[in-house]
Amino acid sequence: MAGSMTPAMKVWEEAKRLHPDTVVLMKMGSFFEIFGEDAQSVAGLLNLTLTRRNNGAAADIPMAGFPEKSKDEYISRLVAAGKRVAILTTCLFMVPGSQQSLMIVIYIRFLLAN
Repeated sequence: MAGSMTPAMKVWEEAKRLHPDTVVLMKMGSFFEIFGEDAQSVAGLLNLTLTRRNNGAAADIPMAGFPEKSKDEYISRLVAAGKRVAILTTCLFMVPGSQQSLMIVIYIRFLLAN
């Protein structure tokens, strides 16, 4: 799948590779997106619609999401269900002297059930 993925999806895939037992929520704009097996496993739990991502650049992959303003509710439900949750935020910056290159900065915060 890596050959046709967008830079954001490559970041998500690497986070999943490093933390396969964690539901990785990726903040994209004003939404948190959940991809792949994570989306399939939590869509029912969170009562989210399961869709598929395929915009030509990314491989066809199951996805679900929720608005950022509802994050506390959804994340609390995941943690209460015993899920380990990681929040992945990507920040894109123009590289000085270039109009094409972007640098991706990643922040991950883990939330665990007590």
